[in-house]
Amino acid sequence: MDFYYYSDRGWNSWAILFSSYPLFPKLVFALTNILVVLLLVAQTFIAHKAQQYWRDSLLEVRKVVWPTQKETTQTTVVVLVMVCAIGLILCSIDAVLIRLVEWLIRT
Repeated sequence: MDFYYYSDRGWNSWAILFSSYPLFPKLVFALTNILVVLLLVAQTFIAHKAQQYWRDSLLEVRKVVWPTQKETTQTTVVVLVMVCAIGLILCSIDAVLIRLVEWLIRT
């Protein structure tokens, strides 16, 4: 069994993915192609800029002063209380507006 498929138009390496070949050669072919593309992309200017961006991002993350567990708990409680309070306020406004619309429709 040959790994490449020869068609009337010449060598068609993508035909292996859509042919009746077993799964393993298809996987090897696809992974090899992906690896080659990734290696080629890694050599480009854009890839070098992306690598530099990730290095700089990691340096910035190391500089972050993370909150303590107590600060995180306090902030979470404040957020939950505010969400509940605003939810009750909006629910009350909604109830008043529903009653107002019902009263307007009746008259």
